[in-house]
Amino acid sequence: GAGAYWAVSLGNAVPWGLHVATAVGFGSTLAMHRLFWRGITFPQRPPPVAGPATAWGVVAGGAVAGSAVAAHLAGIDIGATLLDETIFGGMALMIVSVLAHPGQRIGLARWFVVGGVGALYATTVFTGYGRLLLVALGLVAIVPACLRVRGRLTKALVLATIGPALVVLTYARQQFGTAVYGAELDGSGSVTQPLADFGRLLTLYDHGLLDLGYGSTLLVTAAFFVPRALWPGKPDGFGAVLTQILEPELVSIGQSLAAHLGGEWLYDFGYLGFAAMVLVMGWAIGRLDRWASGAVARPLTDRRAVVQLAAIVVMLAGIPDLEWAGTFTYWSRTASRLAVLAVLLLAADPRWTEPGRTGGREVEPGERRAPVGTDLRGG
Repeated sequence: GAGAYWAVSLGNAVPWGLHVATAVGFGSTLAMHRLFWRGITFPQRPPPVAGPATAWGVVAGGAVAGSAVAAHLAGIDIGATLLDETIFGGMALMIVSVLAHPGQRIGLARWFVVGGVGALYATTVFTGYGRLLLVALGLVAIVPACLRVRGRLTKALVLATIGPALVVLTYARQQFGTAVYGAELDGSGSVTQPLADFGRLLTLYDHGLLDLGYGSTLLVTAAFFVPRALWPGKPDGFGAVLTQILEPELVSIGQSLAAHLGGEWLYDFGYLGFAAMVLVMGWAIGRLDRWASGAVARPLTDRRAVVQLAAIVVMLAGIPDLEWAGTFTYWSRTASRLAVLAVLLLAADPRWTEPGRTGGREVEPGERRAPVGTDLRGG
């Protein structure tokens, strides 16, 4: 889609690097699917659920998100990123708990709650910048919904909403530019700009003008939680590095550019990085998918299981960040959200297994005592 946008916009003036970037993006995804992702399926059957556990998730997630939103609206300064990710983590737990709560179907009441949570985030936290945050929150709702909606209806609905969502997000980007800079930003162009910047990196590399990072951006991603006070020479994340290379005049305002995952691996390892990306990232995402496909079917018999399900959903929902901007953006956002859930996980009593209902039937005592990984559905 981004390649088509630039082809229409630039006509015969499409640079060589942009053609290659489009081919690499499509080809690498296809290769990863063929090598690592084929045959991975998610169960479309809700696991046994203890109602009080998911009810706690709704209350706890709502309390955390509500408190953080109140602090945000009150202008309490505890760090914008920390506050935003706390809101996201609390809302994620609440959404997952609402959709996983016992019942054979997801009724309109639940969707109204989920929609209300999303609307609250969009109107209080979202500014028009960082639109992938809204995408991730939407995916937080889609993943647990897939456990209850059989067939490909969920996928069809997602595909049907892409167009309208892009229109709304493009408008939001334009209004953000008007409010902050006094002029509209190119909303649709910014959606496709990472592909163009990927092409610019390719052109620089082809002309011998790109100094490779040799894995430095991957290293800083792995060391995300190490403070610079302990590591004064800690490298910058890929977004900051890309700004220094392509738009150095924007460094002073803290701008962070994106050039897709392929751009990061090109910067670190040159053309060999594309093959390494397919092997490493294809395997890693495949492992995450396989782990998640088994984990989402486990019984939600206590609070810990609910928090763990929310953590899995958060990791999956952040994958667009990974593809769009690289490993650092993905992990910095996802790790912060997981930290919020980790605090709730520590607060959850692992022995809390009150009786509940699952799929319209009472959870049997033997089921409550079964290990979390046991398939309680029979067969």
